[in-house]
Amino acid sequence: MALVNKIPGVKACSILFGDGLSLAGGLPAELDTDGICAMAPSLIQRVENHLVDTKLGLLRGMTLSCMKGAITFYMHENLCLAALHGDLDLPGETRDKLSRVVHELSRKYSHPV
Repeated sequence: MALVNKIPGVKACSILFGDGLSLAGGLPAELDTDGICAMAPSLIQRVENHLVDTKLGLLRGMTLSCMKGAITFYMHENLCLAALHGDLDLPGETRDKLSRVVHELSRKYSHPV
């Protein structure tokens, strides 16, 4: 998690399982994000189900942009990465890197050897 937090634009991060249980990391306690993080994996799965009917392509991430900050959720298989933005938007290369990170982590935690 320390390496993810060093990616440009990322202020903090957390890793969750598909059922919403936290695996590692943490977002600042004063933001009270536990509830939204717990439900994010199921929201992503529901959005993905409806994207099949569109021509938008595969879901890369889901961003919640709020008055006091923004958080983007990336999911692969049974793992979800929540990345709190340092600013309101993440650079494109940061989004790509976070997407790759969740794929790598998913390989490790969704299919343990």
